[in-house]
Amino acid sequence: MQTEIDLEDLTNEEIITVANYFGIPPVSNLESYGITSEYIDPVLNLKRDFDKDPEILEAAENIEKELMTYGYADEAFLNYSNSNIPFVDFLLNYDCKNNGYTFAEKYILTNEDLVLSFLLKGKACVEFPIEINLHGDEAKFEDSDISKYCEHEKFIILPLSLYIYEDNENFDKHLAFLLIDNDKKEIEYFDSQGPAYWVLPTEKFLKKWIRTEFKGYKFIPTIKTCIQIGPFCGIYGALYIIIRIENPDLDRNKIFDFLESGGNGIVFLIYQLTCYLFQVTLDIGIFNVIDRYEKIMDLDNLTDTDIKKANRMYLSLDLNGLRDLYFKVKADSPQT
Repeated sequence: MQTEIDLEDLTNEEIITVANYFGIPPVSNLESYGITSEYIDPVLNLKRDFDKDPEILEAAENIEKELMTYGYADEAFLNYSNSNIPFVDFLLNYDCKNNGYTFAEKYILTNEDLVLSFLLKGKACVEFPIEINLHGDEAKFEDSDISKYCEHEKFIILPLSLYIYEDNENFDKHLAFLLIDNDKKEIEYFDSQGPAYWVLPTEKFLKKWIRTEFKGYKFIPTIKTCIQIGPFCGIYGALYIIIRIENPDLDRNKIFDFLESGGNGIVFLIYQLTCYLFQVTLDIGIFNVIDRYEKIMDLDNLTDTDIKKANRMYLSLDLNGLRDLYFKVKADSPQT
């Protein structure tokens, strides 16, 4: 549960962080600009509490060093220019802004699901992520009650949060995707770590589920190749999904071949995409959406209907709807 932040307790660093986020001067009296605790909670809580995973922090630092040392940007321009893929051209020329966050923080604080929901609005519908637990060769859903919010769209994106257990307590978390094409009746599994040992049991499990939930649909396994990008599976997945949705007639194998052809230039694309997705996160106020949603989930008197409403508003980035729902449910709670 998050704690309410007192404006008077902010450090100079936190004031600068909030000022950068809202585009105002770094002044101590933030209230004079209409900034209250409600608005800065999501910024600072995420900034304070983000998962300081040593592997991610080291990988993020290495990417920045490699970009400076080995000329990966030049390699990217050499191999990816004139790609005829507009989004790749956009990334190559994107101006990565210094907005007070390190690259590691940008990566960790970026919510790929919500950013994709915003960027692909009108082209694809992003479902609420589902969790799959993997113990060796066995896979199962964390929650058997899987709600569906997307209905008639041509493309549906279903993020998969994979919890890959080493034993009964220790696990690694990994992000993969299902891309559902309702016109072609195809469901494509995308995993950035194609040859990994967990992929085959995951595919076997998904095939069985799809036969029940999506009768008549063809399952397409992930391509069994892996581009070495460290722990940045979610960002690479987002890159692939955006290219697939924006170029529906482009063969998936050609996309993989194209991305692989860039050599170490892929590192530059991942860096640029991380910067872009995080800037979108700031620009459209995703921190506020996450914060309000989590406050709703902390309420004790939620009904199943309330949860479904909150999930739908969360996916559609409906901040006003989430606020209205929060105060309605809170007003209906028993007085203590």
